[in-house]
Amino acid sequence: MKKHQLTFLIGFCLLLFASCRKDELLPDFIYEMTVSKETLNVIPEGADEEIEVQSNYDWTAKSNADWCKLSVQSGSEGKSSFVIKVEKNERIEERVAEVTVTAGSVVRTIKVVQLNPDGFEIIDLPDAVTVDGLESVLELQVKTNLQLEAISPDGWAILLNNNIVSGNPPKVTVIRIMLKDNTTGVPRSTIVKINGKDLPDSYAKTFEVTQNVAPEANKNDQRVVGTWLVTKAMNGAASELSLLGTTMKFEAEGIYSEALASGQKNTGTWEVRGERLAIYYPEGRRYIYLEDTSDGLSGTMTTTDIHSEILYQTHLSAYSGDGFGVSIVDLTNTKLTYMMVINGDLSNITESGLCLSQNENPTVADKKYVSKGGAVSVGEISRLLSGNVYHIRGYRVEGSQTIYTSDMRIEMPVEDIDGNSYRIVKIGQQYWLAENLKVTRYNDGTPVLYCDKDHADDWVAAGDSKQGAYSWIFGEAPDWVWSEDNFNNGVTDRQAKAYGAIYNWHAVVDKRKLAPEGWHIPSKDEFITLLGSIGASTEDFPSGDMNYMNGLLAHDHYQNITGWTGWAVSGRATDGSWKSWNSLSARETTWWSSDISEGGYPWLIYHRRGDSGDSGISWTYQGEGWTVRCVRDAAE
Repeated sequence: MKKHQLTFLIGFCLLLFASCRKDELLPDFIYEMTVSKETLNVIPEGADEEIEVQSNYDWTAKSNADWCKLSVQSGSEGKSSFVIKVEKNERIEERVAEVTVTAGSVVRTIKVVQLNPDGFEIIDLPDAVTVDGLESVLELQVKTNLQLEAISPDGWAILLNNNIVSGNPPKVTVIRIMLKDNTTGVPRSTIVKINGKDLPDSYAKTFEVTQNVAPEANKNDQRVVGTWLVTKAMNGAASELSLLGTTMKFEAEGIYSEALASGQKNTGTWEVRGERLAIYYPEGRRYIYLEDTSDGLSGTMTTTDIHSEILYQTHLSAYSGDGFGVSIVDLTNTKLTYMMVINGDLSNITESGLCLSQNENPTVADKKYVSKGGAVSVGEISRLLSGNVYHIRGYRVEGSQTIYTSDMRIEMPVEDIDGNSYRIVKIGQQYWLAENLKVTRYNDGTPVLYCDKDHADDWVAAGDSKQGAYSWIFGEAPDWVWSEDNFNNGVTDRQAKAYGAIYNWHAVVDKRKLAPEGWHIPSKDEFITLLGSIGASTEDFPSGDMNYMNGLLAHDHYQNITGWTGWAVSGRATDGSWKSWNSLSARETTWWSSDISEGGYPWLIYHRRGDSGDSGISWTYQGEGWTVRCVRDAAE
């Protein structure tokens, strides 16, 4: 009996030993593992790379990229191997993955680097587009490190010249495809194929273009027949003016002639198709004009060559006065550039220039700008106030007589760099934007970092690194519709963008500036002045008294007396989440100031709704997200 018991005990111990791991049996067990390669450089076409593993313990392997796959996920102790399978790099950027091999407490990392190919990527390539029948240019954003080609079987889609420079790293740029007039009388379609120069067809990208029929040509358009004044501004940039006054005569049956201030004369033909005016010169150059009014043509006209390459932009306006006219060359929020042309004998003119006033028909008794003389004079008037209305007239003095051109009304724009226009309101002695800022770029053109609701980590990182960032309300897309908004008053457009952007404070005070030209982010003192103008002259606001800001608010029962139109749109926390919105007390209306407290917290003006709500001026964290209003620069 004892013999059987001993046999059983020995068997049980052997079974227990066999079921235990080495590290359980040997507390001081030392794990050892090596891999044959710790860095792989893989060609763009992809490859299979074998990795040998030498280990005294079972191991596992894992890849952090779906384009970098493993033949097996684990192996046994001793000498074994697995294969890293790297797929073809369809993008044109170098990419990196990590393969982690683990044996007990030993971890080896294999870095997999796949080089970027000679190729290209079209960002947001359309499947199909439909255009009107007039000659037009389709712009596509591409990322490429080589020259591109675009062809269509029937030749009416042409790739225009571009500034693509070959070589790595790839760069983002825009290619322009010109679609010629469709004068066939029927709609037409074609397949446009884009490919890198000398690349095989397998790299090509295609999309379909359908073009409607171009309108019939009109060579007797009564809006155009007559004499017009044109100002030529090279590249449309007032700072690089190369100007020349021209009187342009459009006669019936498409006969065209122009007389330059220099005395040179040109002839050609003209036609109108739809809303486009084309002037054809013998060498094939043409002006193309795409805007019209009920009275005729006025505004910006683009001058192109025969391949639609833009040569320069011009301004076209009705010719007024007896051989004497004024045209606006360029207009920004705070500056206008004008050109005055005097045709004929200049010997009797002792002075000429432009006069300006906020009243109609200004005279030399108002503000005047004297020209340097000559048949063509160009002037720039700066430090005007964005949103104001001015009137200008050209004048010339002949003996005791002062002769004026007709009155021209100029409404100064209120636009940001993205082209968004804003309403303004005067409260007290201050002028404010009457809606929240919605710009997505700084004034130097650099985009502000965009962090929607799916990129809360980016929002946090931006705050930690003091980088400007923005989103739309609730982190939604700009065209998202807030259909549940039944408490903000006067809302006609419920798309997220209409409510304004949500910025962190770093974007607000960035030296590249968010505010439109002629405007700025308000200081704490400017907010105090604003509140004083509506009867809330103290910054110590009693908790629960919601009437101090009544004149600014436009939600629930607040009357928006001043026209400020303060909607409640909530805000974003430093962790990227959104402030609670499911209760009346959570409705919050807040705008950033440009000032910061001694403790490093930015000041803001706020209104928190509900029985426990309050309003006034306070401070908060720099990484939070709130809306922005701008106040106009003071007059000089």
